[in-house]
Amino acid sequence: MTGGSRGVGAGIVARLVADGAKVAFTYANSRDRAEAVAAATGGAAHPIRADNRREQDIEAAVAATTDRFGGLDILVNNAAVGSFGPTTDPKMDEIDAMLTIDVRSVIVAIREALAHLGEGRRIINIGSPADGPLAPAMLGVMATDQYGTAAEVAAFVSYLTGPEAAYITGSSLNIDGGFTA
Repeated sequence: MTGGSRGVGAGIVARLVADGAKVAFTYANSRDRAEAVAAATGGAAHPIRADNRREQDIEAAVAATTDRFGGLDILVNNAAVGSFGPTTDPKMDEIDAMLTIDVRSVIVAIREALAHLGEGRRIINIGSPADGPLAPAMLGVMATDQYGTAAEVAAFVSYLTGPEAAYITGSSLNIDGGFTA
């Protein structure tokens, strides 16, 4: 799993471990947070430092995961960044980081994971606006008046990785409080 050291990612790590999964997750800078997440699982989760801007870090993270656990059943792409501001004055370094982390790294992680994912395995890609500076304004255009909690998103991921969701494939499913409604 990419991006598991805080927020929704940490919630997903905890839930998947509670479901019985062995979880490796990446973090970019939050070593203390990552180690705390792993410790909270009793050591069932394993943190891996990987900067999603670097292709070789993603490749190494997948390799470290398969070496540690002997394979790969689930890939959750959760690491992301956002850039907010007027389009008349874009900060190109932020745009470059967003495209690299939110798009390119997802493709690299999927490419690397596919070599290890067998029949019935899952790839789940997550996007979340709740941490950005526009988050409060976005509530006004949602059908509900609150963001989902990390536990709610983790429960959805848990469902998608379980046997009840075996027939779901190639789908875009939203858990977004009606934002896309």
